[in-house]
Amino acid sequence: MVADEGQPQDTLPLHWLVALYVAALAVNVYVFWVLPSASMLERLAFSLQLIGIYNLALTFLGQTDLFKAFPSWLEEMTSANLRDFSAATFRTLTVIASLSSLAVRGFPPPLVTGRLPLLLQVLVLVTLGLTFAILAVVLFVLVLVLLLFGIAPVAYIGYVLVGVLLDAISIASEDIQLSSAEGSLSLKGAVRAHHVQLRTLLIGVPATALGVATAGYALLT
Repeated sequence: MVADEGQPQDTLPLHWLVALYVAALAVNVYVFWVLPSASMLERLAFSLQLIGIYNLALTFLGQTDLFKAFPSWLEEMTSANLRDFSAATFRTLTVIASLSSLAVRGFPPPLVTGRLPLLLQVLVLVTLGLTFAILAVVLFVLVLVLLLFGIAPVAYIGYVLVGVLLDAISIASEDIQLSSAEGSLSLKGAVRAHHVQLRTLLIGVPATALGVATAGYALLT
């Protein structure tokens, strides 16, 4: 098979990537919208809250050393470019898998076995250690499924729409200056300087608020 023009041979062709995304979106629609017996409002509320909390978490994590060490990571996780978005999503799963591995390797902590007799220490290692390892694996699988099929397909649509909005503001022919006693602020300049952070905020805050409001309305009706 001939590789796509300009596409490195060691990467997945774009049409296959699009097909995988469509498949993930179809799974999302079936699991979250067709399969549940809940009302349409309850399904909408859950989906909105899930996307909202995820983006608010990204906004918070964007200030941590992890994202500061890899400044392009958050940008790729919220990119409208499907290839960058997919790569960053799988990179995130790799980090979560690494954290799960470290948690299992670090068990049991000294607080658990430090004051126990040797026989009880062995018992803790065999029983609780195995249970902890199984729990870590199960949680990772749940996160993997939730991120790949519950969050990523819908979040990507949001990133595309918000990206279009922010790009339109950035290239607008005119600008708006906000002035105060402390100084002035260019709206276009602010959008350009905080483009990535605004993506998560413009999805996270409205989605969470609408999700909570929709859930409350569903309970009252």
